[in-house]
Amino acid sequence: MWFTKERKGTTVTRHLSLVALVVVLVMVIMVAGSAGCTKSPSGEGKPEDERTSEEKTSEGESTLPAGEKVTLTLYFPDSQAQYLVREAREVTKGDTDLPDLVIQELIKGPTTSGLGASIPKEAKLVSPVKVEDGVAYVDFNKEFQTKHWGGSAGELMTVYSIVNSLTELEGIKSVVFLIEGKPLDSLAGHMDLTGPVERNPDLIAG
Repeated sequence: MWFTKERKGTTVTRHLSLVALVVVLVMVIMVAGSAGCTKSPSGEGKPEDERTSEEKTSEGESTLPAGEKVTLTLYFPDSQAQYLVREAREVTKGDTDLPDLVIQELIKGPTTSGLGASIPKEAKLVSPVKVEDGVAYVDFNKEFQTKHWGGSAGELMTVYSIVNSLTELEGIKSVVFLIEGKPLDSLAGHMDLTGPVERNPDLIAG
């Protein structure tokens, strides 16, 4: 009689173990299925290196990896401040996007003899250049205006040195100027800068 009870107890225990195992397997399958159905919104949560070139270009970001050599086309005024002269400059791209690199190199001034500076050396960007719908928003510190040398020709050369250089980059068609986050109406009182400024090829020498 004792032998029979032991067998029954063993059988019940085995049945309970099997039931518990089945329940665990079902729960695992349900969790795996629900995780597979969860999708992140398009373009969100992607690592930077998995984003498409289209996504990067639409935000004005460079598609070049850090450490790559890139040749920028910059424009500086001639000695008479009548025309802008093209200067090709090879730089190494770090973590800075190309529009910001263009502004930084313009601030450094020309390397070609006979050309003049177009931006005061005290000027700097207060935030990265933002590109939306082909418009580059360039936000300078106040020294961009207060340290400028003035004059109608000087203002013209500065504005189009920046605009013509930035519009050499793919995806940029015009430029909006800001001073510490606020729209710039005029740099030196001779040009209306209240709207986007487009490229002016007539000022380019040759």
